[in-house]
Amino acid sequence: MSKDRIPRDTDRASQWARRPLIPPTARPVAGALLTCCVAVTAVLGALFAHQTHPTWLDRAVDLPIAASLAAHPRAAEMLAYPGEPVPVTALTVALLVACLIRRKLNACVLLVVAVPGAIALSELALKHAVGRKYHDALTFPSGHTTSAFAVAAAITVLLADPDQVRLRPAGRALFALIALLVAAAVAVGVIALDFHYFTDTVAGAAVGIGSVIATAFVVDHFGRLAQRTRIRKTSIGASPG
Repeated sequence: MSKDRIPRDTDRASQWARRPLIPPTARPVAGALLTCCVAVTAVLGALFAHQTHPTWLDRAVDLPIAASLAAHPRAAEMLAYPGEPVPVTALTVALLVACLIRRKLNACVLLVVAVPGAIALSELALKHAVGRKYHDALTFPSGHTTSAFAVAAAITVLLADPDQVRLRPAGRALFALIALLVAAAVAVGVIALDFHYFTDTVAGAAVGIGSVIATAFVVDHFGRLAQRTRIRKTSIGASPG
């Protein structure tokens, strides 16, 4: 192997670590947000375990939303639709293809793991563990809201890297805000359709966002480990004797 081959291989292998999903300056904020998401999910899950009735907070939020959209059920369905499996899957696949074209391996791993992982955590684990019911259906956390916020959080993470989407900071912030507002609209929709309590959607948002942030931290950690391993191997291979 030629001497100039090693640095090029190492350079390609270390791109993952050099372009982390969560920039170093954003890690404290992301860590605090992840802590909040875990705390909100845990506290609400403990408070509402095996309940079958709304809390005062649910009634305070749910009743005005239901009243405002009672005459417009089609509008409520449209608000909730982005949280359905088909649009969530389609958008996730579209983002995955875009990341594959740009050869952003860590972004691909984030999309493949975080979005399905958030949905599985909500639907297969937390709903059964908490056991909160609404109309005899398990509702905590809201699966629609989890899906929508997981996709929105993934988009926000991808937009944090200026090399991923070449927009000005204001443009990236605007697209991230739109994604989060769409996810919030899904929460409004499922409440208006009488599928969930407000606190179900709060937990869904926390699970979706927290799953993406946690996955991003893990992916970045393994990227740094891979970079250190490559550097160590390169140093050993380049050493005389």
